[in-house]
Amino acid sequence: RLSVMNLLYTPRELPGSDAASALSPPPHIEGLSSESEREEDGDAAETGHEAYLSTCRQLGITPCGRWARALSGALEDASIPHYGIGPRGAVAVGASLALNECLRSANLSDNRLSADGAEVIASALLANGALQVLNLSHNAIGADGCRALSQALCTAEHLVSLSLAANGLGDKGVNELMGALLEGGAMLVQHLSLADNKIGPMGASDLVRALHDEAGGRTALRHLDLRWNNLGHSGAAILAKGLLAPVDAPVPSLVQLDLQWNLLGDEGAKQLAAALPRASSLQLLALGHNNIGAEGARALAAAVASLGLEIAGSDGPSVLEALSLDSNPLGREGVHALIEGLESAQPSCPIRTFSVNDAGLVPSDRLYERLESALAKLGAGGAINEEPRSPQWPEGEATTQLSKKHSIANEPKPEPVLPSARRRPSKQLPPGVEAWDNRAGLQRPKGEGVCGSGSASSVSRSASSSIASSRRDSKA
Repeated sequence: RLSVMNLLYTPRELPGSDAASALSPPPHIEGLSSESEREEDGDAAETGHEAYLSTCRQLGITPCGRWARALSGALEDASIPHYGIGPRGAVAVGASLALNECLRSANLSDNRLSADGAEVIASALLANGALQVLNLSHNAIGADGCRALSQALCTAEHLVSLSLAANGLGDKGVNELMGALLEGGAMLVQHLSLADNKIGPMGASDLVRALHDEAGGRTALRHLDLRWNNLGHSGAAILAKGLLAPVDAPVPSLVQLDLQWNLLGDEGAKQLAAALPRASSLQLLALGHNNIGAEGARALAAAVASLGLEIAGSDGPSVLEALSLDSNPLGREGVHALIEGLESAQPSCPIRTFSVNDAGLVPSDRLYERLESALAKLGAGGAINEEPRSPQWPEGEATTQLSKKHSIANEPKPEPVLPSARRRPSKQLPPGVEAWDNRAGLQRPKGEGVCGSGSASSVSRSASSSIASSRRDSKA
């Protein structure tokens, strides 16, 4: 059986830690015994739950109750973000993942794992046979941690989704992460998030080399998230020619590409638009928040008009189903160009979701009606003038997503309800009383008149005389 302790512990000391608290091989950790020693004692850990508690006890750290419960088989998904696990706690987590048999999804985001913790988790993934989804975002992994995770991308057969968002990778980190793929390995992960990592054109070039040039058609990657990076129009051109519509073999396999917040501009939109008609696998493209104006919109409109046609030199017609242009300064000219592109689109156009939220138009603009009409002819839905959001994966039949704001734009607005003037609450009358004597402040039973009417009660008269005498006294 695989030796968990020898697999997980490394002799290198952690940054900022002293020798007593450093992660080192089992003989150098005080109170930490190797797996062979524990087998001799008859207390070898058989499950991930036992391995986690045992390693926490030997390292002198407090176990995380939620993680322990998930490993006991109570849950298939374990989410422990913001727990401050750190590199030392990652040793216990890695020991449990190496023997995990029940956990399918793990969220370890924002736990200060650093490169050392990432190395431990990566080693555990090589032995893991159950975990399918892993979130390591916001852990300051950096380029050094990517070197260890690179092997997991093409070795961990059960891992389907991996998130490394906001880890400060940069172009160097992407190069390290793609290292095993550049040496001939095959990408086994289907969903990869590299969002918010300051990746530029050089990183995009390494992605193309690893996922297309050196892959030889042996990549399983389908969804790539590159939001909040620094690709610019140069990076867009590299991805368009290398991943979306490569000239040479193999056939592209990317299904969903998210490029929001990447400073693409009109030039980047043009580069992507030129590749869309020949992108035979891409189904969803998100280009929101990229400062795309009317010029870029015209290029995308021309591409939309030719979707569904057989293009010479391509591997088949485009299958693009969803296009998002949220929060771009398209203006009336850009929206008008997109409408013309949709109106001239072929009947075989695959577009089913078209999103132009916050395009710089007022909700009552007549262009929205024309855009909805063009989308309706294609059986598509237009998320128009709603709050900007990331597009969802298109499923099933085409649905019309009308704008909440636009759908109520022509409805009469209700009159505003003004707050009523403040007044004293009306007093509840006791049984048998129908009014109050406002002058005397006394109750007036039924049948008795108001004081001074000639039929006032003796009580009212005496009250009135007392009031009058008090007035005379005050004047005196």
